[in-house]
Amino acid sequence: AVSSSSYWIVLFALIYPIPLLYPEAFINLNLGYIKEETFKELEIISFLAFISFTLANFFSLTNLKSGHNEQKNNLVISFHSLKSIWFKVIIILCLILFFFGSSLSLDSVLSKGSQVYLENEQEFSLAFSGMLVEACIIVLNLVSLLVLQQSQNRFQKSIAISLVIISFILSSIFVFARRAYVYPLIIVFLISYLRYKNKVRFLFVSIPFIFLVSFVMILMIYIRTYGLFNVYEYLGDIFVIESNLELFTFLISNLDFTASFQFLLMQLQTETVSVTPLVYLKPLFFFIPRTVWPEKPEAICVLIMKEIGFNVDIINFSGGTGIIGEAMATLGIIGIVIIPAIWGVLCGLLDSRIYRAYISQGILTYTSIGILTYLVFIIQTITGAHRGDTSNSVLEFMFTYAPGLVLLKLLLNSYNNKAKQLKI
Repeated sequence: AVSSSSYWIVLFALIYPIPLLYPEAFINLNLGYIKEETFKELEIISFLAFISFTLANFFSLTNLKSGHNEQKNNLVISFHSLKSIWFKVIIILCLILFFFGSSLSLDSVLSKGSQVYLENEQEFSLAFSGMLVEACIIVLNLVSLLVLQQSQNRFQKSIAISLVIISFILSSIFVFARRAYVYPLIIVFLISYLRYKNKVRFLFVSIPFIFLVSFVMILMIYIRTYGLFNVYEYLGDIFVIESNLELFTFLISNLDFTASFQFLLMQLQTETVSVTPLVYLKPLFFFIPRTVWPEKPEAICVLIMKEIGFNVDIINFSGGTGIIGEAMATLGIIGIVIIPAIWGVLCGLLDSRIYRAYISQGILTYTSIGILTYLVFIIQTITGAHRGDTSNSVLEFMFTYAPGLVLLKLLLNSYNNKAKQLKI
């Protein structure tokens, strides 16, 4: 079954154990020389972290599986309600672009890419309008994919595909972070997997889809970097790869697949990385200005990356050394046990809550707003934590994904209320 616990484990396996099967590819890969002893150390550390998470998660799930089933009155999503919502969100997005067009620098975005946001991200008007745009784009991507999933015939599928393409183009142009496109894809993929009876066949059929998504992610890198009008001039880079190592380097540099793994290797070799555990509490004190608290900690990914020799800042960097790197930097060697155990308990509590809340409604109620909120939360926070910044991932959910979900629920409520009035 799909749950926060299983998702945590799958991402952990992709980032650590799997790359450890092919360490030779990382020894001299843009990082300087990595000692073989460092790989052996990571094997032990990742194993301890996995055991700590698994044990804590198992006992938290075991203690909470029994209990009273809670009845929830959730809004069930349909093709027609989703299609209506998509067009309403488009109208809202157009209004935002109209009123905040000057601060969003639309001309620059089209010619230079969404990277222009990073040049002036400290301006409040740009940060606020950019947040509104990203929230709308996330809803558009999620809704368009759900429309495709809910479509019943060729005509509906053709409409859905058009909405998906338009949403992707808007996402590529106006949002720098690819998560606004990738996370909705993962969410709908998981929902489809849960609803599909033949799981093995579904996974087999999904292989071409995974390759397509990988290519689209690379394409988005070029669009956001060079702009929609200039991207064709740079796409030739993809077709001049001459060796397997070049292909491997190209893929991991554009897909962020093993970034946490690479940076963690460097952190282990540095050995002196240490940051304050207060960084985990950033969602609680983010609103305190630096004029009041000059020593307020920076993002944990920035602090760790500076310690291992990278000159980065939060405006143009979102990677890090993952959950293991954060745990070691904040709590030392004991953090390898404590932080994964905390994650295990939190995932267990959350999964048990969802199990009790929805099992009474039937296992196929996977398109309710409640389940969507659950999936969005775990994918945003767990993926972000594994990539390298737990606290910032929570903040991103609070200010981008949560508003998008609220907007989706309000529009869905409005649609259902009108539908009931028409029946009356």
